[in-house]
Amino acid sequence: KPIDLEAIIQGGRHGIPLQIATCTIAGVSGPITVAGHIVVAGVEILAALVMAQLLAPGCPCIANPELGKLDMSTGSAYIAGVEDYLATAGLTQLIREAFHMPVATKMITDSHVPDAQAAFEKGLGGYIVALSGADVLVGLGGTGTALGLNPVQLILDDAFVTVIRRAIDGITVSEDTLAMEDILTVKPGGTFLQNRHTLKHCRDSVRTKVFNRAGLMAWEAAGSKDSARLAAERYESLKNSGKPRELSDEVLKELDRIVKKADEALVR
Repeated sequence: KPIDLEAIIQGGRHGIPLQIATCTIAGVSGPITVAGHIVVAGVEILAALVMAQLLAPGCPCIANPELGKLDMSTGSAYIAGVEDYLATAGLTQLIREAFHMPVATKMITDSHVPDAQAAFEKGLGGYIVALSGADVLVGLGGTGTALGLNPVQLILDDAFVTVIRRAIDGITVSEDTLAMEDILTVKPGGTFLQNRHTLKHCRDSVRTKVFNRAGLMAWEAAGSKDSARLAAERYESLKNSGKPRELSDEVLKELDRIVKKADEALVR
């Protein structure tokens, strides 16, 4: 993806943060090996960052590595293979530690529908890049190698991100969380169920609206719905209950003024 110097100049002039993307494809625009791919993509990010700071010193920038690979058996490019995520994770770490830039990177799938492949690629890939230090995960709802957008997948991705964020938060170790007083108080064969400490923390666990935590009989009684079906039902509910946001007359007038000013500038 060529570096747009005009975008850098205008973005810097108006104080607009720049998203510096690299979309190299291993085997085509970058080496086919993961390490070599990281080198080439990293140099692209660095070159654009240097240009941005030379043309617009102090311009805020965020890196957006989107690395893919060419399938040599079909000639098609894909971006959610395990090597793609490893390269993206490696590049994310390089950018943060060497260039000191924030990173927004992908959580994408090559599947065209919200299926098991999409769940695996989004979940595993999102977790890998999150652990590497990514500040923002992008591509939520994206399908088909970032060429599609599926609202059901978007709802599933919201659940994935909720779990991923909890996972990278790690384990809080404190006098309270170690619960030593409760451990020493509960007798062998006893239970922690009635303890105040349990009540205090019983809502700490992550829960989503599309993952099942019920037993088999309860799940069957509720219709034996899998995650994709629950996400589809939630989408329909949100779609039917949602209402367009009403804008005030002042906001509408300001939007009209901005559009008119832009039209006048374009006519020159």
